[in-house]
Amino acid sequence: IDFAQYDSGGSYGRVILPRTELEKLLKPTLDASTRVVTIRPDTLEYYFTRGVSKLVPVEFVGHVEADAFSYVAGLTVEPDSVTVWAEEHFLDSLPAVYTVSTSLTNLSQNTVRRVPLATLKGMKCVPSEVTVTAEVDVYTEKSVEVPILGTNFPAGLTLRTFPSMATISFRVGAKDYKDTCCGF
Repeated sequence: IDFAQYDSGGSYGRVILPRTELEKLLKPTLDASTRVVTIRPDTLEYYFTRGVSKLVPVEFVGHVEADAFSYVAGLTVEPDSVTVWAEEHFLDSLPAVYTVSTSLTNLSQNTVRRVPLATLKGMKCVPSEVTVTAEVDVYTEKSVEVPILGTNFPAGLTLRTFPSMATISFRVGAKDYKDTCCGF
Protein backbone atom coordinates (compact mmCIF):
# COMPACT_ATOMS: atom_id res chain seq x y z
CA ILE A 1 0.00 0.00 0.00
CA ASP A 2 1.46 3.31 -1.07
CA PHE A 3 1.22 5.48 2.03
CA ALA A 4 1.64 8.72 0.03
CA GLN A 5 -1.51 7.93 -1.96
CA TYR A 6 -3.63 8.15 1.21
CA ASP A 7 -1.75 10.95 2.99
CA SER A 8 -3.76 14.17 3.07
CA GLY A 9 -0.74 16.17 4.29
CA GLY A 10 -1.84 16.66 7.89
CA SER A 11 0.16 15.66 10.91
CA TYR A 12 -2.30 12.89 11.72
CA GLY A 13 -4.54 10.64 9.73
CA ARG A 14 -6.91 7.75 9.62
CA VAL A 15 -7.05 5.56 6.56
CA ILE A 16 -9.89 3.15 5.82
CA LEU A 17 -9.49 0.79 2.89
CA PRO A 18 -12.63 -1.18 1.98
CA ARG A 19 -12.49 -4.66 0.41
CA THR A 20 -12.94 -3.31 -3.14
CA GLU A 21 -9.94 -0.98 -2.74
CA LEU A 22 -7.84 -3.80 -1.29
CA GLU A 23 -8.73 -6.05 -4.27
CA LYS A 24 -7.59 -3.31 -6.70
CA LEU A 25 -4.28 -3.05 -4.85
CA LEU A 26 -3.76 -6.83 -4.70
CA LYS A 27 -4.72 -7.79 -8.30
CA PRO A 28 -1.55 -6.46 -10.00
CA THR A 29 0.67 -8.41 -7.59
CA LEU A 30 -1.04 -11.78 -8.24
CA ASP A 31 -0.79 -14.21 -11.17
CA ALA A 32 -3.52 -13.88 -13.79
CA SER A 33 -4.87 -17.33 -12.90
CA THR A 34 -5.26 -16.42 -9.21
CA ARG A 35 -8.74 -15.60 -7.99
CA VAL A 36 -9.38 -13.73 -4.71
CA VAL A 37 -12.17 -15.54 -2.90
CA THR A 38 -12.40 -13.45 0.24
CA ILE A 39 -10.48 -10.84 2.21
CA ARG A 40 -10.69 -10.76 5.98
CA PRO A 41 -11.07 -8.41 7.62
CA ASP A 42 -13.10 -6.86 4.83
CA THR A 43 -11.83 -3.39 5.75
CA LEU A 44 -8.31 -2.32 6.65
CA GLU A 45 -8.11 0.62 9.02
CA TYR A 46 -4.96 2.28 10.33
CA TYR A 47 -3.90 5.49 12.00
CA PHE A 48 -0.70 7.42 11.53
CA THR A 49 1.01 10.43 13.01
CA ARG A 50 4.09 12.45 12.15
CA GLY A 51 5.71 12.61 15.56
CA VAL A 52 3.17 14.42 17.72
CA SER A 53 3.67 13.04 21.23
CA LYS A 54 3.35 13.95 24.88
CA LEU A 55 4.58 12.51 28.17
CA VAL A 56 1.47 11.65 30.19
CA PRO A 57 1.12 10.32 33.78
CA VAL A 58 -0.27 6.82 34.32
CA GLU A 59 -3.10 6.21 36.78
CA PHE A 60 -4.08 2.80 38.14
CA VAL A 61 -7.72 1.80 37.72
CA GLY A 62 -8.97 -1.09 39.79
CA HIS A 63 -9.36 -2.58 43.23
CA VAL A 64 -6.56 -3.69 45.55
CA GLU A 65 -7.40 -5.47 48.78
CA ALA A 66 -5.36 -7.47 51.29
CA ASP A 67 -6.56 -10.50 53.27
CA ALA A 68 -8.03 -10.14 56.79
CA PHE A 69 -4.61 -10.23 58.52
CA SER A 70 -2.84 -7.75 56.23
CA TYR A 71 -3.20 -4.32 54.71
CA VAL A 72 -2.00 -2.64 51.51
CA ALA A 73 0.95 -0.49 52.59
CA GLY A 74 1.56 1.04 49.17
CA LEU A 75 0.81 0.84 45.47
CA THR A 76 3.31 1.88 42.80
CA VAL A 77 3.06 2.04 39.02
CA GLU A 78 6.26 1.82 36.95
CA PRO A 79 6.82 3.73 34.79
CA ASP A 80 4.70 6.49 36.30
CA SER A 81 4.33 8.19 32.89
CA VAL A 82 4.38 7.08 29.25
CA THR A 83 4.81 8.70 25.85
CA VAL A 84 1.50 8.99 24.00
CA TRP A 85 1.37 9.43 20.23
CA ALA A 86 -1.88 10.84 18.88
CA GLU A 87 -3.55 13.77 17.18
CA GLU A 88 -2.45 17.09 18.70
CA HIS A 89 -5.91 18.24 19.81
CA PHE A 90 -6.44 14.84 21.46
CA LEU A 91 -3.14 15.13 23.35
CA ASP A 92 -4.04 18.65 24.56
CA SER A 93 -7.09 17.29 26.40
CA LEU A 94 -5.45 14.11 27.75
CA PRO A 95 -4.77 14.51 31.51
CA ALA A 96 -3.62 10.91 32.11
CA VAL A 97 -3.48 7.41 30.68
CA TYR A 98 -5.33 4.76 32.66
CA THR A 99 -4.63 1.08 33.16
CA VAL A 100 -7.14 -1.57 32.18
CA SER A 101 -9.37 -2.16 35.22
CA THR A 102 -7.56 -4.69 37.40
CA SER A 103 -8.62 -6.45 40.59
CA LEU A 104 -6.04 -7.69 43.10
CA THR A 105 -7.80 -9.23 46.09
CA ASN A 106 -7.01 -11.37 49.11
CA LEU A 107 -3.33 -10.40 49.01
CA SER A 108 -1.08 -11.73 51.76
CA GLN A 109 2.31 -10.79 50.29
CA ASN A 110 3.82 -8.21 47.94
CA THR A 111 2.37 -8.68 44.45
CA VAL A 112 3.72 -7.53 41.09
CA ARG A 113 1.56 -7.55 37.94
CA ARG A 114 2.04 -6.39 34.35
CA VAL A 115 -1.06 -4.40 33.43
CA PRO A 116 -1.87 -3.12 29.92
CA LEU A 117 -2.88 0.48 29.35
CA ALA A 118 -6.36 1.31 28.14
CA THR A 119 -6.00 3.09 24.81
CA LEU A 120 -8.40 4.60 22.31
CA LYS A 121 -8.35 4.29 18.52
CA GLY A 122 -5.68 6.51 17.05
CA MET A 123 -3.64 6.53 20.26
CA LYS A 124 -0.39 4.67 20.90
CA CYS A 125 1.38 4.43 24.26
CA VAL A 126 5.06 3.61 24.65
CA PRO A 127 5.37 1.38 26.62
CA SER A 128 1.93 -0.21 26.20
CA GLU A 129 1.89 -1.79 29.67
CA VAL A 130 3.11 -0.94 33.16
CA THR A 131 4.22 -2.84 36.25
CA VAL A 132 1.91 -2.45 39.25
CA THR A 133 3.39 -3.37 42.64
CA ALA A 134 1.13 -3.78 45.68
CA GLU A 135 3.13 -3.70 48.91
CA VAL A 136 1.43 -5.75 51.61
CA ASP A 137 2.25 -5.73 55.32
CA VAL A 138 0.95 -7.96 58.12
CA TYR A 139 -1.04 -6.47 60.97
CA THR A 140 0.22 -7.00 64.48
CA GLU A 141 -1.30 -5.78 67.70
CA LYS A 142 0.49 -3.35 69.95
CA SER A 143 -0.42 -1.93 73.32
CA VAL A 144 0.97 1.23 74.86
CA GLU A 145 0.37 2.73 78.27
CA VAL A 146 -0.27 6.45 78.27
CA PRO A 147 -0.92 8.90 81.10
CA ILE A 148 -4.32 10.49 81.42
CA LEU A 149 -3.84 14.25 81.53
CA GLY A 150 -6.36 17.03 81.80
CA THR A 151 -5.92 20.08 79.60
CA ASN A 152 -7.46 23.57 79.65
CA PHE A 153 -8.62 23.39 83.29
CA PRO A 154 -9.27 26.66 85.11
CA ALA A 155 -6.52 27.85 87.44
CA GLY A 156 -6.75 26.35 90.89
CA LEU A 157 -8.53 23.13 89.79
CA THR A 158 -6.84 19.78 89.48
CA LEU A 159 -8.06 16.66 87.69
CA ARG A 160 -7.37 13.42 89.54
CA THR A 161 -8.02 10.29 87.50
CA PHE A 162 -8.21 6.73 88.74
CA PRO A 163 -6.34 5.01 87.23
CA SER A 164 -3.78 7.61 86.21
CA MET A 165 -2.68 5.57 83.16
CA ALA A 166 -4.64 3.96 80.31
CA THR A 167 -3.65 1.06 78.12
CA ILE A 168 -4.40 1.55 74.44
CA SER A 169 -4.35 -1.44 72.09
CA PHE A 170 -4.29 -1.01 68.31
CA ARG A 171 -3.31 -2.79 65.13
CA VAL A 172 -0.22 -1.63 63.31
CA GLY A 173 1.79 -2.92 60.38
CA ALA A 174 4.74 -5.15 61.27
CA LYS A 175 7.19 -2.79 59.56
CA ASP A 176 5.95 0.15 61.71
CA TYR A 177 5.74 -1.85 64.97
CA LYS A 178 9.12 -0.73 66.35
CA ASP A 179 8.56 2.93 65.38
CA THR A 180 5.15 3.24 67.01
CA CYS A 181 5.27 5.21 70.23
CA CYS A 182 2.83 7.02 72.41
CA GLY A 183 2.81 10.39 70.65
CA PHE A 184 -0.91 10.81 71.21
